[in-house]
Amino acid sequence: MGKKKPDRKAKELHLGSLRAHVLVCSGGNCATKPEQKNAVKGFRKRLKERGLTKRKGGVMCTTVNCLQVCGGGPIAVVWPDGIWYRDATPENLDRILEQHIVGGKVVGELRIAGPKKARGVRTKSGSR
Repeated sequence: MGKKKPDRKAKELHLGSLRAHVLVCSGGNCATKPEQKNAVKGFRKRLKERGLTKRKGGVMCTTVNCLQVCGGGPIAVVWPDGIWYRDATPENLDRILEQHIVGGKVVGELRIAGPKKARGVRTKSGSR
């Protein structure tokens, strides 16, 4: 077990107040390993540039081994909305960030599953 206590780490990451948690496939066969790695690296860099990490109302990006879609990837899922996206390249993840997570509108041409509408349009403060 890690040295940090889970409750302390959860508080540091603002897990109870995240605007979104994006899961990105990084171990399956939906895309090449370099494509998966570049997508996550680029998205995390963009989140930092926008000041959206480790803060209330922020966005977290987590890699997962396989999201079991196995094609058209990298695959990404935006929670809590439950919307699945294909072709999650750095450019498309930026679109998902701006249009869906910040703007409250699903990127329809990349959506492969889940609701056709985001659960709620975010205000400037990040609340729904």
